[in-house]
Amino acid sequence: MTVMSVVRGREDTEIFKKRINKELVYKALVITVLGLAIVVIVTMVLSITEPPNIPFEYFLYEATSAFATVGLTLGLTTKLTFVGKIIITLTMYAGRVGPLTIILALAKNKKSKSGTIRYPEDKILIG
Repeated sequence: MTVMSVVRGREDTEIFKKRINKELVYKALVITVLGLAIVVIVTMVLSITEPPNIPFEYFLYEATSAFATVGLTLGLTTKLTFVGKIIITLTMYAGRVGPLTIILALAKNKKSKSGTIRYPEDKILIG
C-alpha cells in the first residue's frame, strides 16, 4: 500500500491501471529501509573510526557511493584507515549482492508444519 493509496481510501496499490501485489510492495519497502539503514550505519562507523578532521558529508558520500557501487569518490577512500577500507569493501559487497539476499542467506529456513505439498488456491462461489 502506498501513501497515496491510503489517502485515497484504496486497499490495493495501483500503478498505470495495474494492481501491484502487496508482497512486492512490502519487499520494496524492506529493501529501501535496509539500504538506508546500511548507509547510515556505515556512515556513523566511518565517522567514529576515521580522523575527526574529515567532514561528515564526505563519509556519507563515500558510504552511499560504496553501497550503490557507482565507483565515485571524493578521494577519501585512499585516505581511510585499514578498518575504514574494510568497511567500505563490505559495503560495496552488500550493495552488489543486495540487502534482502544477504538477510535471506543468513536466515534459517523454517519448514512448514503442514508438509511440503501445497495445493493451488481455488475461488469458490459462495451464496
